[in-house]
Amino acid sequence: MVEGFLFPIYAARVQADRIQLGANSTDLYAAWCALQTPIPSYETTITPDGGIPTSISGASDAGVVSTFYTCAPNLPSMISPTTGCVLINPDQTTIPIDCGKLTLCEDEACQCNVSGCASSQVAAGTPVGNYAVELDGTLDSMGTTLTGTLLIDGTRVTVVLQKQ
Repeated sequence: MVEGFLFPIYAARVQADRIQLGANSTDLYAAWCALQTPIPSYETTITPDGGIPTSISGASDAGVVSTFYTCAPNLPSMISPTTGCVLINPDQTTIPIDCGKLTLCEDEACQCNVSGCASSQVAAGTPVGNYAVELDGTLDSMGTTLTGTLLIDGTRVTVVLQKQ
């Protein structure tokens, strides 16, 4: 979470004195993802007999070919103390890449297709418990204190919010 960023709220439920809501941590990168150029990452071929998809390096007429996209080339990477982050070509030459971009693209903060990239989204109608960020709290009888749990990427913490 980032101080000052207003995250949209999803799957909000209010029941009597209880509130549950979810947030998508990748919403922070929505504007950045929209600026990225989609790069073909790899292709898979599904054989006409429904065989297991096989990774291929080029197009094939052996079946249905699907191309997947990402926001950085699908190459091995490394962090070097002298050059920062680099991608490693098959011939072992390196390509400098911004470490932030590399991290976001490898962590799949963006979902890309042939038309562009967007921040990773959770499907509409997804229950609160399936979001990376979840708040589940209960308001006291005076309506001044909300006590509950905040789950952020698998880490649960107790929160107490007081009306001032």
